Amino acid sequence: MEIKKQTITRALRIFLGITVLSMAVVLGLTVRGETWVALRELKPTYFGLTLLVILAYLYFECLRLQVLASGLGKWISFRSSAEFTMVVYS
Repeated sequence: MEIKKQTITRALRIFLGITVLSMAVVLGLTVRGETWVALRELKPTYFGLTLLVILAYLYFECLRLQVLASGLGKWISFRSSAEFTMVVYS
């Protein structure tokens, strides 16, 4: 059974829509005035640094998965390891 690219794209859009909607609902129900003040005072440098650290962490997790697979005598592409890593951490 072959899944069409259109089906995958549609399912991904639905998933992302539900995710964004649920994030908005959770933020709407839990965020108070102090949260918005704190977010406005957040320094862009710290935000960028945090984003870089998270991306580096995910990169090394993908590499770790490739090394583990090669230890079992299997080769997996970086893309496959990234997809698996994202599924695990989502």
